[in-house]
Amino acid sequence: MMMLHKSGRRDVSPDNVSFSSCIDAYAKSKASDAFGHAQRLFNKMRELDAEGMPNMKPNKVTYNALINALAFSDHQEKAVEAQRLLHEMELSHNISPDCLTYNAVLRACAYSYAEESREALRLAMEIFEVLHVSKTIRPSYHSYDIFFNVCRKASKDDEYERLVELAFKLCTNAGLLHPKTLRSLASNARKPFFQKLVGSTGFVTLKDLPPQWSRNTRLSTRSSRGNRAHSTRKLALT
Repeated sequence: MMMLHKSGRRDVSPDNVSFSSCIDAYAKSKASDAFGHAQRLFNKMRELDAEGMPNMKPNKVTYNALINALAFSDHQEKAVEAQRLLHEMELSHNISPDCLTYNAVLRACAYSYAEESREALRLAMEIFEVLHVSKTIRPSYHSYDIFFNVCRKASKDDEYERLVELAFKLCTNAGLLHPKTLRSLASNARKPFFQKLVGSTGFVTLKDLPPQWSRNTRLSTRSSRGNRAHSTRKLALT
């Protein structure tokens, strides 16, 4: 498309939609080098925008795709870079993040390397709190599922159970317990702790649990509908 445009085809012009779509394709490829390719496209967008090409400024969709590409890549210090991109998005470009943005940052934390696990957990907790105090953004079931994954990788023993117990209460109060999340918790949590969470000692599926715990799992991540548990409780590292 760029080559056609440079050759004089003014009816064929790239814009932030076409660039964002390519960045999103790199993210969805989950290739280890996806972030490098996505970042080059992103930098080209900014270069063309600075040159005055219309409709080339990166937007929320662009940043969401870029952070997801980061999450799935082999980039070092994913949590630090995800936080930098989030701040750049908010402060430099005055773009308001949405649930998809925060989920992408959480995903980068979940896929961070072991040496960054504590920083990843700290950032994930910060994002998790923002999702629960925001008046305009609601978490999705993906938010909880990814957060539980961060806890599994970056916390241990009592800290893991304390964080998961609090997050599980928020999840079920919001009606966002998903079958995938339940299976993941059953596989990763200690059996007595999992039984305490769900209030049952036998094999449990979502059908065995109160229906209000999963009442909103079919809502879109972009939806502003559904009930949400507002919490002012702070998550704290031990």
